Amino acid sequence: MINAAEDYLKENEIIDNDWTLGDNSLVKQASTKGSISVDLYTPEGMFTQGNTSPVDMFYTQDSLEFIRIAQLWIDIWELNAEMILGPSFKYNCYGYVLWTSEGNDKVRVADLSEIDNFYTDNSYSNDNQPSYVSASEAEATHAVYTDKYHAVRKIQNSYPISVQEGRDYISKWGDMGLYQHAKDNDI
Repeated sequence: MINAAEDYLKENEIIDNDWTLGDNSLVKQASTKGSISVDLYTPEGMFTQGNTSPVDMFYTQDSLEFIRIAQLWIDIWELNAEMILGPSFKYNCYGYVLWTSEGNDKVRVADLSEIDNFYTDNSYSNDNQPSYVSASEAEATHAVYTDKYHAVRKIQNSYPISVQEGRDYISKWGDMGLYQHAKDNDI
C-alpha cells in the first residue's frame, strides 16, 4: 500500500525522487523542523508578518489519508476539483492567495490582522488605494472569506495557471494540498 502511494505521488509529480520512504512515513530528508518568521510586504509596501517551515512537505500516514479523504469528498460531492500540489507545511490558503500566487515564496499568513494589512495598506500607496479592494466577483482575482477561514485565487488570463475543464479557481485545502477547482467546488 505504501509503495503504491509513493509511486502514485511520484508519477503525478506531487513529490519528487528526493523523498524517501521509511517506517510508514514518507519524509523529505531535513535536519530541522518548525516555524520560521518571515518579513512580508504587501504589494503597496506595508510591512506584515508571516511564517514558513524549513520542510516543504512531510508525508505521514495521516497526510496520505488526508489526500485520500479529499479525493473521496471530490468523488462523493462530484466536485470539479483536482489536486495540483500535495500537502505542505510551508504555506496556507491565505499565504498562497495573497503572496505565493503572485510569484513569491511559500508562506503562511495565519493571523487575520496580518491578512487585513493587504486591504488597509493604502497609506503606503502612490494612488491612496490598498493592494486589494472590494470588487465584484467578475473583477476579483483574490477572495478572502474571513467567516469561513478560507481564501481562493481566481485564474485570469491563464495566470497563475491555465483554466482546465472549467476549474478557474485555486486554493489550498488545509493539509490536503493545493487544488484547482470550479467556483464553489472547494472544501
